[in-house]
Amino acid sequence: MLIVNLDDTNATYSQGDIVSGQVSFERTDLTSLLYVVVEVAGRTKSTVVSSSYDAYGEADLFCTRVGEIHGSQIVLPFAFPFPARASPVDPTIVNMTHWTKQLTTVRSNHLLPPTFKHRNAKFEASVEYTIRASVWTQSQFGPSQRRISEKIVPITYRPRHDPENQIPTKGDALRLTTRLPNRRTPGNRAKALLHWSQAAPVDFQLQLTVPAKIHPGEEIPCALSIIRSPEAKSGFESMSFILKGFSISVKQKTKVWGAAHTGSDETQSESAVLFNGTTKDLNVPLSPETGYKKEIFSPALEDTAPTFETYNIKRTYVMHVAAEVLCAGTMREISGETDLVVLPGASPEIVDGVNYQNDAGLPSYAEAASNVLNAVSSILG
Repeated sequence: MLIVNLDDTNATYSQGDIVSGQVSFERTDLTSLLYVVVEVAGRTKSTVVSSSYDAYGEADLFCTRVGEIHGSQIVLPFAFPFPARASPVDPTIVNMTHWTKQLTTVRSNHLLPPTFKHRNAKFEASVEYTIRASVWTQSQFGPSQRRISEKIVPITYRPRHDPENQIPTKGDALRLTTRLPNRRTPGNRAKALLHWSQAAPVDFQLQLTVPAKIHPGEEIPCALSIIRSPEAKSGFESMSFILKGFSISVKQKTKVWGAAHTGSDETQSESAVLFNGTTKDLNVPLSPETGYKKEIFSPALEDTAPTFETYNIKRTYVMHVAAEVLCAGTMREISGETDLVVLPGASPEIVDGVNYQNDAGLPSYAEAASNVLNAVSSILG
């Protein structure tokens, strides 16, 4: 009988954590030697459902031998640190001729994705890690072997945040900027746009800064500020700026690949809104007392997998933000959409920004009408 016992059967492991346990095997027939192997392995599986047939994908993430022993009555302890990166033992993916072209970012020594399982009407996707023990007979008269027993025990991998092992991003924050009218600007919107298009000096700008990455369980901080140009001539102190509305939404996207019997690759994707909040009629002044700034926090991202990409599964997130500010009797809107990287674990950091200048007149945004939450209830706090 083959038994695999983990020292902590309820453990969730992160990179560097020690996975330890013991394999035992006993039998009454002692005529031949036994060879016991203990391996840790990672694998992805996917099924894409269609009306006429299903497409499947399966790929090794890695497989590493962590213990072996020869004998007849065997007790084999094992212990190993869970890796952050690994290479597949066999990089060949079952019939997936196009994956190499589609997922050029997946290479050897890649980051290991978390234990993952997602299922809906269109596809199934999973990332699994296991401890696998197998017992083989070994002939005294030759190299032939025969497996006589195998035991597989699942383990859960949940990576912690590690700055040296994470998905690269273009920056840690995104800044959206748009122009604001000043006292010399003509009153109506058309004249204002004409005035700006003629390269008139810009006195004030509205800037909205949002993070490009976040940890699960953290609120998303959004900073709204009024910036005065060094060339501005109008009186900054006499201008009034009032935050009237704010909205933020985060959507998760899951994409799955599978191989069809026709030889082509089938894909399916799903989008789901994690939260979508809009607040109107705020009337919050951006005044000298607040440094012409206001920080707004979204609800925390809970119970979601970090961003990852592997051979046949990809999980990403998209964030949309928008704000309305009343400036000198003119309503201004600023909005933008950006990829949001959800990092593993939790480790708050000070982030540096990457600028994106939006000078295309008056940006517009659409507010979703369903699943509306009171996403910024703390805005007045």
